[in-house]
Amino acid sequence: MSFPQKVKSTLWAIVNSMTSSMDKFVKNPEKDFTRDRKLGFLQLVRFFLCMESGCISHELLKYFYFLPDEVPTASAFIQQRAKLRPDTFLHILR
Repeated sequence: MSFPQKVKSTLWAIVNSMTSSMDKFVKNPEKDFTRDRKLGFLQLVRFFLCMESGCISHELLKYFYFLPDEVPTASAFIQQRAKLRPDTFLHILR
């Protein structure tokens, strides 16, 4: 396994482990990310890490492989993003 592959697998392992203690990373643990959505906690964090410099709508289309039934709206992304605490990504980078 090459170094970039090790880094990526370690990054995904950290993100996956965050789902078990999600209440540390959301603003309202009793309510946020409790319903099944197209952009759940895991999908949202992974999407953030995969985003490039395009507009949100285009980035969502690319991330969900241009499947019209699977792609959430930009508004849905913004609403889900608002549920995350600001220090979520600091945890990932440490």
